[in-house]
Amino acid sequence: MRYYFNRKNFSLKNSYMILNGRKENCYLVTEKFFSIGDKLFLSHIQGGQVYRIEERLLQFLPEYRIYENGEEVAKVKKRFSLFKPRFEINSKYGSLTFAGDTNDYKLFRDGKIVAETFLSTNNIYGVSIADNVHINHGLLLAVVIGVDQILNNLEEVT
Repeated sequence: MRYYFNRKNFSLKNSYMILNGRKENCYLVTEKFFSIGDKLFLSHIQGGQVYRIEERLLQFLPEYRIYENGEEVAKVKKRFSLFKPRFEINSKYGSLTFAGDTNDYKLFRDGKIVAETFLSTNNIYGVSIADNVHINHGLLLAVVIGVDQILNNLEEVT
């Protein structure tokens, strides 16, 4: 299944839509304005917050925690590296491995691709989730958002 969203994190309204492969609105991503550290919310378009994505502050390396109904279900943490980005990604479905760079990367579980990003057009990029993956698509999208937040914040620093 393919999903599409805006490569620029947020506009002035601090939200954006994630579209499914048929280009229909599927999820809404909103950012809590005036908060210490990033706080994002991934909600299903049919109603209800699905995941909360929070930046952990006072960490040596950037880290985001993902919550579902108040329970932590995943952690995305930048690992030290000199050239290519590296991440430690743990979820209730097990560990995921990151491979790639800031614009094009893949997530693996047990050596198999579960998701990969791709560039589309006009600042729109996509996430392709493998068909045979038994991981909630919303959670994988939340993990991708966490990775992108870290990568975008690092780009702003450099």
